[in-house]
Amino acid sequence: MTPLSTRIEALTGPSREVDAEIWAAHHGYSLEWQGKCLVIDGHVVGAIDPGEFQRNFSCNRPSAGPGAIPAYTASIDCAATLVPEWWSWNLGENADGWEAVITSVGDGGFAHVPSAPTPALALASAAMKARDL
Repeated sequence: MTPLSTRIEALTGPSREVDAEIWAAHHGYSLEWQGKCLVIDGHVVGAIDPGEFQRNFSCNRPSAGPGAIPAYTASIDCAATLVPEWWSWNLGENADGWEAVITSVGDGGFAHVPSAPTPALALASAAMKARDL
């Protein structure tokens, strides 16, 4: 299976489907496709409409509030919540897009994403690399 960080790096913009995958991985849940529905522990969190030209995913949970799935791929603030505790992060723009570097304060851990189309995607991907997801 493709690592979540690699899936995030392949995105060209925000994705609620990937947000749901990040949320599940971050909280230790298993996702399961049941037909066109994405299910976590028996609860539907979204569905796909294959569409004629592209796959369209709609999340049935809000991006804020109780029971929400944050917009990790759209918001730097949401992506920053994925950075492991006691790790520091830095974002910068380069010729190829946005770069993210995450480093561990104590044990020398390091995660780097050299190029992503948005700062939120760069940070979310680096955070998933730091967590080995």
